[in-house]
Amino acid sequence: MDQFFQRTFLIKRKFIFKEDGLQIELKDNDGDFSYFVHFDDILSREKVQITTIKKKIVLQIGFAFAGLMLLKAIIGYNSDPKSALAAIGTSFIIAMLAYVYYQLTLIKYYSVSLDNDTVFLVFFNKPSKTQALHFVDEVFERRRSYLRENYFYIDYENQRKKELNKMEWLYSENIITQNEYEVVVDEINERIN
Repeated sequence: MDQFFQRTFLIKRKFIFKEDGLQIELKDNDGDFSYFVHFDDILSREKVQITTIKKKIVLQIGFAFAGLMLLKAIIGYNSDPKSALAAIGTSFIIAMLAYVYYQLTLIKYYSVSLDNDTVFLVFFNKPSKTQALHFVDEVFERRRSYLRENYFYIDYENQRKKELNKMEWLYSENIITQNEYEVVVDEINERIN
């Protein structure tokens, strides 16, 4: 997979894998946007969260309006029962429509953390839950390969402490295994003063 596409009613997302990161192209009501996320900037897989964006204000306004209509119907029931019943029915319809709209606009995301305290978002279930999860897994597999290729070597000209810190970082990010970590730490300790 070199590209991944996601689409909702108003939003289009295109993710393009590059050698050293991910090009993200977005299209929504505000226009077209594009930015690049370097694999070095993506934090570990354990930092990925599932986030839900809710539009509570729609629900609150809808219920408030329905409540006012219901109150009006109750107050005017004795003077005009037909209008009061119509207002009660309308208030329930408004409340149901507000709830349905609220449920339809709930958006779940995979929130992938970056080292600058920002995130990039991947729709949780677009085009499907399985495909979205597979894409997130692919991002981290490519990140792992990139980091191994670019950082998993011993620079014998460097200070021992810096090399040990680099290997510890690779191990903490699950880029190298415990066995690889132990072997490389032993070699650094033996060969660098």
